[in-house]
Amino acid sequence: YEISLGLVGSEMCIRDSTGSLLKVDLGDATLAVSSFIYVRGGFAFTKGPAITVTDTADTEIKVDTLSFGASNVHVFAGVGGPYWTDSNEDGQIDASDTPLSDGAVGIALGGVDVALAMFTPTDKANTSRYTSLKVLATTAKFVGIPTDTFTFELNDITVGYNAATGPTATDPPSLKLSTLTGGGFEVATGGDPITLGFDGSLLSVAVADVKLGIANFVQISGAFGFSKSGSELQVVASNVAAGITVGGFSVGINSGTLALVINSAGNVALEAGGTFYMTGLEFAGVTVTSVALQYNNTGTDYSATPLALDIGGIKKTLSVASGSLTSPYVALSATGLTFNLGTALTISGDFSFEKGPDSNGLDTVSYTHLTLPTKR
Repeated sequence: YEISLGLVGSEMCIRDSTGSLLKVDLGDATLAVSSFIYVRGGFAFTKGPAITVTDTADTEIKVDTLSFGASNVHVFAGVGGPYWTDSNEDGQIDASDTPLSDGAVGIALGGVDVALAMFTPTDKANTSRYTSLKVLATTAKFVGIPTDTFTFELNDITVGYNAATGPTATDPPSLKLSTLTGGGFEVATGGDPITLGFDGSLLSVAVADVKLGIANFVQISGAFGFSKSGSELQVVASNVAAGITVGGFSVGINSGTLALVINSAGNVALEAGGTFYMTGLEFAGVTVTSVALQYNNTGTDYSATPLALDIGGIKKTLSVASGSLTSPYVALSATGLTFNLGTALTISGDFSFEKGPDSNGLDTVSYTHLTLPTKR
């Protein structure tokens, strides 16, 4: 394989009195690997001074700092690259540029900003290590594949990570970077700096706009967020549209929402809803103004203390009643339900079903019926 590196703009190196390199700042660099991977953007590597920071146990720790940053990075992996190009020759790649799409087939990521910081205690007896990462990306998509065959595009992507590792199976407390002056640790990127201001342990991915299409058969879009909070996995979604189309028949949901928590034991609390539709059948059609599903076997009563999920600005509140592994809480409701059987019969109204333990731990079941007006 072959690796080539090109530099555009400035390169800056700073050394201390001993000659040790402290910082490399590349305003615009291009990296190519075997004519398959192309990377262009600003980069910075910094070995900073020791700082004192507080962990989530409120213990002050003095640490050495090492950081890597990247700004406005554009990546292409595939054949027929480099895909991304500064077509208007203004010195940067942005939305005003036209990619070299002819013959390019692969994955393209645009407008990527990265801030990575690694912290090492100055006390050599302390073998804990701390890592913080933030990745922001404008877009990620497949290119060169006919859109009537397959489309996959992610817009406004945010990744956050803040963790600590140690010599034992139990990880030490993570750093509370938000307590630093300025609200966080600043990472040079070769462009505008990025501040890491995490409050504690975190692993999260948020995508404000997801688009997936398979051969004009399956279409999915919406905003999705995933986060590991302590021992829990949290998922949130909003403005979801998902549908399947076969010929003139379509079925799916619009305006969908989701709040999901999975605990360390694998138990689940779930709340989801949206607008349901089914059209195109010659003899029947179904529409629902709103449909909602709740499920909980965690033993936590979120109806008493709702959990407000916010992952990268994607928000949904979990407020499902308590249920257990042996007696889970289940609720299904549909409002504004209309079912048309040709011109012969119309069924409309609301429906709900609920099953779960009462205050004595005994299972109860309740439901409401549809109203059944008809026309002949």
